[in-house]
Amino acid sequence: MREASSSNTIKAEVNAKSQGLKLVATLLLMLTHFAAGLAILIVASWFIAACSIAGMGFNYMLPAVVIRGLAILRTTTGYCQMLVGHNHLLNKLAALRLSIFAALENKVSISRKQSLDALHHHSEEVAGIWIAWVGQNVGVLLSLVMLNLVSIFLLPSLTTTVIIFTGIFMFIYLGLLIAMLKVSTHIVAAKKQAQFAIIQHIESAPIWHLLQSYKKNSPSLNALRKLEASQQRQIRNASLLLLLSGVGLLITILSHYSGQYIGHAEFIVLPILLLTLNDWLTPALANQKQLATYVESKKEIKTVSTNIHQLSVISEHLDAIDVAKFKPIDTNMSETNAHFNKGGVNVLVGGSGVGKSRFLQALAGLIAHQGSRELEFTNHVQSNEHGLLCDAVYLEQFPYVLSDSVRANLQVANPNASDVKMREVLNAVGLYSLNNLDQWLGENGRLLSGGEKKRLGLARAMLSKANLLLLDEPFESLDIENIKRMREIINRLSINKIVIVATHILPKGLFIRQCCPLELNANDVKQGIMQQSKSSALS
Repeated sequence: MREASSSNTIKAEVNAKSQGLKLVATLLLMLTHFAAGLAILIVASWFIAACSIAGMGFNYMLPAVVIRGLAILRTTTGYCQMLVGHNHLLNKLAALRLSIFAALENKVSISRKQSLDALHHHSEEVAGIWIAWVGQNVGVLLSLVMLNLVSIFLLPSLTTTVIIFTGIFMFIYLGLLIAMLKVSTHIVAAKKQAQFAIIQHIESAPIWHLLQSYKKNSPSLNALRKLEASQQRQIRNASLLLLLSGVGLLITILSHYSGQYIGHAEFIVLPILLLTLNDWLTPALANQKQLATYVESKKEIKTVSTNIHQLSVISEHLDAIDVAKFKPIDTNMSETNAHFNKGGVNVLVGGSGVGKSRFLQALAGLIAHQGSRELEFTNHVQSNEHGLLCDAVYLEQFPYVLSDSVRANLQVANPNASDVKMREVLNAVGLYSLNNLDQWLGENGRLLSGGEKKRLGLARAMLSKANLLLLDEPFESLDIENIKRMREIINRLSINKIVIVATHILPKGLFIRQCCPLELNANDVKQGIMQQSKSSALS
């Protein structure tokens, strides 16, 4: 074991060094690419001016060869930078997503959507920062350094003017960056609000016909559009300010120094660079949007990684559960004392909104609770530790269906289940139409009705080898025939498993072992249910 651990550590170190070398190589290639592009501009502009004033002995071949060599260098480094840079990007993205997965393992996230956004969109923005922003901006700063070096060595009397221009550019650059970071926070908030409004609007499609004015109730994106337009306006204003600064500098140079440098071909270099600002400096201003997006994405990933409850994992097989003064945190339900065992259905009693679903989740260890939860295992060992119960299946009120085949959705509960066994449980719950296990169920199971999703969830519970079944509203969205079918299955499962049901629908013939009131005024309901259960058993 030690040797394996040491080997994994060495591999991780080698991989980290490899990624570091790729990053350094990417940055060097980016810098070479930018430098070659600017060098082509400088040499080509000098060559054009030199040709117009050169005598018969001027060597026209050498500058042309230099320009061609620089062009080849620029093209080669561009392709190599893409090859190495994107390889580093993909490896970085994979490592980042694996780290997010590791952070979420055996933990409960506040929001499933927030986790998915972090894995998909935010991880791409964070991993791509080197290619999308760092390399680009380092190249721009290198270009400014080259501009100042050209003025120092070729045009010394223009050095002060060029330094002033460099200062103006940095002022515009930093000012835009600060403005971008400020507005990006508002854009992220507006996007979240707009996404929530759109999802809410789409999910309310079945009642659109009841709305007096569809347009009045449709979500508006005006706030988001205004913020994004403001962001684009800031970029345009910064670009215009830079262009005006360049034109002002160009007028100053031509009006004050053209006479001094008449007949000097190198003088043309600076005016050409200023006339091509849109090509080599202005893109850096528009690029600041990438950094603002990166900063917000970094925050979101950190939020996903920190706003979670750390859970231990309890893998032993359950035989019984005792709870004392038990209730989920952040609920107003009364504290519960109960003993949950096999041999009948344990029913949770309480009004709508009291927290029956949260009680089941807390019992499984999916969310935190207060009070004691004493676990009795099949080897008669007792434990009062907090943690996620592996020997439990929680059937949600609205079961989650994977965007995959019938087989994949059933193998979630039991990866080793045979095709024969899967078809058997599907037939048992009345899902005869899903006997083709390779049938795709659509995105998030959109091809299934609410009742079919409920029965698919029960089929999972039947396939599972877990000893604890937590069923949230198992009879909801079902017709009378399917309610009877579900009742028989649950009665059969409760013989050898601990079955706890939260429901408002109690079909006759349900073998109720005990009722647990989750609020003080639920005792009358409990007495009525137990009386109904006894009369059903006698009949």
